[in-house]
Amino acid sequence: MAGPVTFRVDLRGVLHGKLLEEIESNKDKVDECHTYAKAYINTIKDYELLLVAYKAQVEPMTSPLKKNKMDSASDNIIQEYVTLRTRYSELMTLTSQYIKFHHRDTAAPGGRRAEL
Repeated sequence: MAGPVTFRVDLRGVLHGKLLEEIESNKDKVDECHTYAKAYINTIKDYELLLVAYKAQVEPMTSPLKKNKMDSASDNIIQEYVTLRTRYSELMTLTSQYIKFHHRDTAAPGGRRAEL
């Protein structure tokens, strides 16, 4: 009876390790998103600056009260990257905690949880 339980516990450990490795392997993709986001943000800011200058030259100064704040696409990209990075960090943290907790629980004396 100890053989199947030990195999099941070992298999869980291997699967947890593989899951953590796969999540960690995506860190490069998240970092790549950051690089692209910075490039897009700089390009968009340049474009928005040109757009503001163009609007200032074209629009008549008849209504100074009507100053619309332009929504910045670069702010949206920043927010999307921050959300992506936060979700990735949460996933890494929660997965690591789960694996540590589960490993500690299955390695408890007497095989308390190992039979599940």
